Amino acid sequence: MAGIRDKHRKSFLGIFTGETFVLRRIRASEFMAHLGMLPGDNSETLSDQLKSLGKKIEERSADPTGERDLTRFYLERGVRSPKIFFGDYDDCPDDQIHVDDLSDDAESLVRAISDYSFDFSGFKKKMDELLQKLKPASAGPGGEALLPAPDGAAPEGDGA
Repeated sequence: MAGIRDKHRKSFLGIFTGETFVLRRIRASEFMAHLGMLPGDNSETLSDQLKSLGKKIEERSADPTGERDLTRFYLERGVRSPKIFFGDYDDCPDDQIHVDDLSDDAESLVRAISDYSFDFSGFKKKMDELLQKLKPASAGPGGEALLPAPDGAAPEGDGA
């Protein structure tokens, strides 16, 4: 019988290493704090926060040092086992795998951890269902509907 912790972990088979990695989810607040953003900052709209987050990720990815930093962040926090060692190659313990031995599994692991941690498809589906139940609202004179009707019909009212 699987334990509670097993429900909150995911296995990932490394194509290049042949190693089975056990992953855990990374909290969005951990990720944002790592990028230097304060989660829950109410001075910006959610849209502005997401744009800022995207910009910071893009900046980090464009810089080789920033990309390595993000990769290390994901691997340190998202891989439960085997532990990944980032120190001097000759000092790597026998029960850990050195980051240099991951080959292209490093990028695959980062992608898998990100997908596992930030999978909002279920949330998006629920929101889409909720929005479809709502009546479309007019943006005002000459404006477009803020929410399209489920059947594609125009919003009620004359829009003038």
